[in-house]
Amino acid sequence: MNWLETVRTGWDAVTSHRLRSMLTMLGILIGIAAVVLTVGLGLGSQQEVGARISSLGSNLLIVTPGSTTSTAGVRGGAGSASTLTISDAGALASPVAAPDIAGVAAVKNSSLSLTAGSTNWTTTVIGTSPSWLDVRARTLSAGRFLTDDDDAAQAAVTVLGPTTATQLFGSTDVVGRSVTINGIDFRWSASSPPPDPTRRRT
Repeated sequence: MNWLETVRTGWDAVTSHRLRSMLTMLGILIGIAAVVLTVGLGLGSQQEVGARISSLGSNLLIVTPGSTTSTAGVRGGAGSASTLTISDAGALASPVAAPDIAGVAAVKNSSLSLTAGSTNWTTTVIGTSPSWLDVRARTLSAGRFLTDDDDAAQAAVTVLGPTTATQLFGSTDVVGRSVTINGIDFRWSASSPPPDPTRRRT
């Protein structure tokens, strides 16, 4: 049997059993569509997870202090000790002492109440350095981040996240606004490049 006879025989089989042939083709199409959809969803989920990991810092190493023990023998949670200092962060940032470390950002977390006028909002406040933005792979939607001059002068400037800004001011446009954190006014400084949004260490 040559190829022509094979094709003719197959066509006769298809035309003589049209319903069965249509159902078979429908099953094949559904199977192909299911495979394509599954692969597409899998790749999309993989990219989304990868993007989220990258936003956290795919090569990020977080160093925390140990726990404390009170005089009564009660142990605190991990990170409750105050054994890490700015000098430790400086040592890690040294290209001589730690040449494989690309960036270091020391942080201090506290849950504090922020006040703007008659509105208040409790959130996590992070005291950190200008390198935090690059270390944590974050971007700003407006304004500027902390600078080395701000750090050296211990300037009362802050960067507000969208949720905190909306809760305090009803908008994310907070350029030139001020907010009180732990009794201290944080605002855009006239000595800083204009117009930058209120900087907040969050």
